[in-house]
Amino acid sequence: MIKHRLNIAFIHGRPKGHPTHAMYANSIGCIFFHEDKVLRWQDLNVSKIRRYLSWVLNAFFFPKRKHWDIYFTECVRIPQLIQKQLNLISKTQRLVALMSDESLYYTFIKRYPVLTQKLMLKFWMNCDAIICIGEFQYELAIKLLPINHHKKVYNIFNGVPHNRIANLSKIVPNFESNNILFIGNASVEWRINYKGLDLMIEAFSNCCITNQSLTFTVVGDIPKQLISNLLDKYDTLISNKIKFVGPSEDIDLYLRNASLYLHCARGEAWGISIIEAMCAGVPAIVSEQTGAKQVVRKLNKDFIVPLDSESISKAVLNYFSLNNEEKTNLSINAKRIVQDFTEEKAKNQFIKTFENVIKDLKI
Repeated sequence: MIKHRLNIAFIHGRPKGHPTHAMYANSIGCIFFHEDKVLRWQDLNVSKIRRYLSWVLNAFFFPKRKHWDIYFTECVRIPQLIQKQLNLISKTQRLVALMSDESLYYTFIKRYPVLTQKLMLKFWMNCDAIICIGEFQYELAIKLLPINHHKKVYNIFNGVPHNRIANLSKIVPNFESNNILFIGNASVEWRINYKGLDLMIEAFSNCCITNQSLTFTVVGDIPKQLISNLLDKYDTLISNKIKFVGPSEDIDLYLRNASLYLHCARGEAWGISIIEAMCAGVPAIVSEQTGAKQVVRKLNKDFIVPLDSESISKAVLNYFSLNNEEKTNLSINAKRIVQDFTEEKAKNQFIKTFENVIKDLKI
């Protein structure tokens, strides 16, 4: 808990804030609010007009609007931008954003429509502080914002609960399996692209030309139609080597049977499954556009690859050319490295960072 006695509102999406973000918010004594508390829309199939109206209503009728010293938002929240723009909150009330989603990356690559791009940039420009989860998010914020805004950008990391690390560290990967593992959900098509699953399958297909013993296991909630779309362009020799096992409560089972963890996302903010895989001693190859690359870099900088299938294929084949002793040494080092990325250490770093925000903003 922070030392200062401040009134902090934590504004999050539906159905609820991300568990890690909620932990951070609780650690600084926040009161929780849905972004659409006044006129619900986020988890409903409603018109854009209702969404826009909800933004305005929640800006004007936020509970005890003048009471809060800090509005702490989970990613971008437009009602708080409206509050700033229309002076609905005073200059002494501060807006602090916790950035941990795809919005910084998608804004950087100009994937959003023009109006959305402008809203995103306007929000960050109006923030008094931006706390980024991971170096990747931090770097994106620095690139997007003018230099006079750089001092308000802070950098933290996410971690794995200590008891989870203790259980995962008991796992001994199967380096005889030649099995590649990916863990992630993609319930809609844009998340297939975001997670880089199409790219990883393409790279895997290329690898199989050289090494036909490889297999690829995908754990996570992915609809059958999206799986079909992913595999349509490949013949059965490839598609039969790829197993989509669906969501699982026991990912330890799959980590035990993995030799390599692959996570080559297009803008993944962090990727906690990467840290969990390394906890289990499964070395990870990730893309340059994946947040947890800062952890993987400590294991081997060559395990961070450009976002193209050829580079991914080359890195995967290089890994499988290692002998079991070399893989075991990587496994031991991976388990050692992630001891610095526990949930407790992440929470303590967040609290310290938030204290620095308060000090820098002279609240």
